[in-house]
Amino acid sequence: REIVRIRDGVDGLGGGWFGECALKQVGDGTETFFWTDAWLEGTPLCVRFRRLFDLSVNKSSMVAEMFSLGWGIGGEAWEWRRQLWAWEEEMLGEC
Repeated sequence: REIVRIRDGVDGLGGGWFGECALKQVGDGTETFFWTDAWLEGTPLCVRFRRLFDLSVNKSSMVAEMFSLGWGIGGEAWEWRRQLWAWEEEMLGEC
């Protein structure tokens, strides 16, 4: 249900871009890996944002798990091996 709200841009979640960019039907997000499945724009996020993936503690998280923890900037879904540099935080805004 929450993933649908992201797709549709409800309550400011996703902003409507999700439906235009999602290439894999993620359902409730419990069977789609956030970093390693190609569910956005045909390229896994681990490839598109290699630096952030390398710094990520939770490399095997599912889409639903990341969403439930809060994947906005400053959300609990983002756990890093070290504090991000300013340019890395800007990159996070693109995820």
